[in-house]
Amino acid sequence: MKGRMSLLDIGAEVARLNNVLKGCKVVNVYDINAKTYMLKLQRTGFKCRLIMESGVRFHTTNYNRDKSLTPNGFTLKLRKHIRQKRLDEVRQLGVDRVVDFVFGFGDQKFHIILELYAAGNIILTDEAMSMMMVLRRHIPDQPDRQRYAVRETYDLDFVHRPQVCTQAMLKSWTQSTTKPAEESLDESQKQSSKISNGSSSKPHTSTNKKKSSVYDRLLEHSDFGKALVEHALIKSVGEEFKSLDCDTLWQPDQANMVHRLLEELHTVHGMLFSDTLKDAKGFIIMSAKDGKTDLFDEFVPEVLEQY
Repeated sequence: MKGRMSLLDIGAEVARLNNVLKGCKVVNVYDINAKTYMLKLQRTGFKCRLIMESGVRFHTTNYNRDKSLTPNGFTLKLRKHIRQKRLDEVRQLGVDRVVDFVFGFGDQKFHIILELYAAGNIILTDEAMSMMMVLRRHIPDQPDRQRYAVRETYDLDFVHRPQVCTQAMLKSWTQSTTKPAEESLDESQKQSSKISNGSSSKPHTSTNKKKSSVYDRLLEHSDFGKALVEHALIKSVGEEFKSLDCDTLWQPDQANMVHRLLEELHTVHGMLFSDTLKDAKGFIIMSAKDGKTDLFDEFVPEVLEQY
């Protein structure tokens, strides 16, 4: 069961909402709980409700939800600034799981920024991206990280921009291919090794090396996330993609495999950052378990190769 929206889900939903909700006026704002908010929107002949849950999801719904009897402070602030404003644009910021809802125009423009990664956040900013209200206040110790507090600027320079994977990039991601097996031992295992050797001297260092897989390195370094990385690897390498180690990928006789992998990574990039997602229809993936068939597994905007 899907717990959070993937990068592909977000791209598809952003494209859909721009088609469906652009120009709608905010009638009211409600809090369902401390992390989930509902915007009631309408235009001539059309009404809907938009759900935003910090760190988890955003989508429209036809169902009315149980709302807090007394609106919280965040809801009151949203009502004050975006009620009766029109939704002008919904956009995804870079390749981060961040969505910007733009309301109003000129000096009466406001942004609701919904962050869908880690602990999540919802931020209300003015036209200059100065934070007016923050659902989750956070001041990091590192000076090069975004600060979340009223009157801080939501700095778009921190947004991770999409990059097309080149052969040089792929090679840099997969260069350091092995590590000593000893590095994976925790302290208790190392201590046990010392005891078994009958002394407190440095334990015998295994010469075994643990090979790094291409799959793990792409998950670590690429922008695409688990589902799209698996899709690209199955298309280019095959069903046994998880066993492909970095050393094997760069053997001279695997040049065609490298070429196919780069082609599939470019295709995935185009899938995310082109206009094709606006036509995504959505699919429900069913599975069978314990003799039961047609069990709901998850929903996806596109049928990927692993399905």
